[in-house]
Amino acid sequence: MVTKDDPRYYDLSWFAELAEGETWVQARLQQVKAIETRQAAARLNRERPAQRSADPGPHACLRETFPQLIPAKPYCADVLHEGLRIRSRQAALRRRHIQINGPSTFTWMPQDIDRPDAYYAHDDANVPQPNVIMVNPENGHAHAAYLLAHPVARHSASRVSPLRFYGAVERGIARRLDADRRYSGLITKNPFHPDWRTEWRRKEPYTLSELAECLLDGDMVPDPGVQTTLGSGRNVTVFDELRVFAYREVRKFRSEDPGGTGLAAFRARLEVVALGINRQFPEALSLVEVRAIAKSVAKWTWSRFTPEKFSQRQRHRAQSRTRRHLAIVEEIKNASA
Repeated sequence: MVTKDDPRYYDLSWFAELAEGETWVQARLQQVKAIETRQAAARLNRERPAQRSADPGPHACLRETFPQLIPAKPYCADVLHEGLRIRSRQAALRRRHIQINGPSTFTWMPQDIDRPDAYYAHDDANVPQPNVIMVNPENGHAHAAYLLAHPVARHSASRVSPLRFYGAVERGIARRLDADRRYSGLITKNPFHPDWRTEWRRKEPYTLSELAECLLDGDMVPDPGVQTTLGSGRNVTVFDELRVFAYREVRKFRSEDPGGTGLAAFRARLEVVALGINRQFPEALSLVEVRAIAKSVAKWTWSRFTPEKFSQRQRHRAQSRTRRHLAIVEEIKNASA
């Protein structure tokens, strides 16, 4: 049972809470009337896209800089089931769907809101307004995205804690919005394409801490047993496991580099391993996404790894272990003295 203040009130799978002296039938009819009123308002908004797009509004600067905030050669498509293609940024911006995050960073936090009242989802969920929202006028479904003030790295040398924080915030906002939590965020609606009704709602980027302020701890906790299968959690898991494997394997491929083909062979090997990791998920990442992760990890590891750096890292780890051991021994001595 939900009250009128609860966003779930506008979903008929939930039953309205009875007011004093009200019958169940009356409460249900009031709920249906409220839903119809909201849907009528949404239709009115969808019928006036020309008036909205003609007004540049206060956030025009983000619209102007958007092309510089996506990859130089993004994946794109007009019809998703026909497959994705890599195009130049200029060509990709003419397609209906486009990639907004590069293979090595999360610059945006996108959501896929698959319901007719998606335009109002952020208000209903009491979460910050997205920087941009792209609504399909035919069904009211939308893609929305937050621009991050500090992009989160996801290459083989990136720290895991920011990735996990990103995943927790993304999970919490998706829960509150009732967005598709199996959406990986690889492709979104292109905000410049005329098929979508686009609204630029905020020009300033968000920090992850800002976004987390509106969330409760319960919003961000993983689902028991499936925490790596939803949203960016799959990306984090594949990156985390693959880069550990890459550190172990890169020396072998560097030493066996006939004719300069070592990088290609190393990348192919990482793709096979990444596909194996991906099979553990009930809802697996697409082949395009897995290959992008393998490419990023391979290029980064190959360009940054040298035998000298490996030896230096091993010496540093050995010295750290020795210092910890001596500190423990000294503590035991002092305790027994």
